[in-house]
Amino acid sequence: MRKMMEFTYRLADKKQVPVILDTDDKDKAARYEHLGMKLDRVRSCGGRFHMYDLIRE
Repeated sequence: MRKMMEFTYRLADKKQVPVILDTDDKDKAARYEHLGMKLDRVRSCGGRFHMYDLIRE
């Protein structure tokens, strides 16, 4: 996962665009934060289902 994100960050930096992603897994969101993403918001999608929106500018 680290190699994939580092590749994505290099490409985004080269093109001067943010990296935006979302996941429905709280543990994955925490791993993405550890790899440099920032949790932007948590969306409730009904019941106990949530989406975690992350960004790296």
